[in-house]
Amino acid sequence: MDAEAGIVFLRLAGSCDGCPSSTVTVKLAIEKAISETAPEIVKVEVEGMVEPAGPVDAGGRKMLPLSGVPQGKLTIPVQQEPLAASAPAWVEVGGLSGLAPGKVTAAKVSGVHTVVCNVGGDLYAYRDKCPSCGSGLTRGELTGQTLQCPRCGHGYDVRIAGRGTTTPSDHLDPFPLLSDDGHIRVAATAAAR
Repeated sequence: MDAEAGIVFLRLAGSCDGCPSSTVTVKLAIEKAISETAPEIVKVEVEGMVEPAGPVDAGGRKMLPLSGVPQGKLTIPVQQEPLAASAPAWVEVGGLSGLAPGKVTAAKVSGVHTVVCNVGGDLYAYRDKCPSCGSGLTRGELTGQTLQCPRCGHGYDVRIAGRGTTTPSDHLDPFPLLSDDGHIRVAATAAAR
């Protein structure tokens, strides 16, 4: 991270680089932290993503892409309106710290049915809906990092943003998840209901 003349420059690395939920994480966590800590910052530039094209939300703002292209930069102006009015809030979800590796559980976040998976000690949250058949996934089997739908049998790679292993064009809807000091918070968007 670097900063100059009211602009913060970020480069996503590791599992965040190219993850469909990384742009949401930037909007909900990083942008908010920067605006609270350094109100003089007017925009955030994220390397490794491209400007979203086309769709806008109900407020007329461009929607962030579900997947980044590893080229160019995405510039996100820091919002002058309160973030709570423009983005879903992080919701603390109890009972997830005891979820054992290889297990799946259901949670409800801001009224959205969510499935949470523990893969090797790392938690992942997704909308609880199979994109292939529409059924819930909380009774699905988690083998390694693949969550299998209990109804249609389609598999989804939990570590790679829920990408379909049976049908690669299918993917789960990922939700950002933060885990710090034993507190687990998830942000689910209203559009995912």
